[in-house]
Amino acid sequence: MRKTRKICQQFCNDVSYCVTVESCTYLYFKGRERGARIGLINYPRFPELPFQTRIYAIQLAERLHTAFKQQKVTIVMPTETLMLEAL
Repeated sequence: MRKTRKICQQFCNDVSYCVTVESCTYLYFKGRERGARIGLINYPRFPELPFQTRIYAIQLAERLHTAFKQQKVTIVMPTETLMLEAL
């Protein structure tokens, strides 16, 4: 989790945004793994339009995807779910 927090903190510093980092366990068919759930907060002190929050979500997911060499990363938003996959 330390590396996750460090990456998220750097992202927040780079774009003046606010995120949450929570440890979690993902359960799926015949398996499970530990991971993190990252939430983006459109903090009133640094307000952004919804399209910008979407862009930040994708950018942060890409940083984490690359840093952890994940096969897949899921971005869950109020109206859509995106998946980044390694090539």
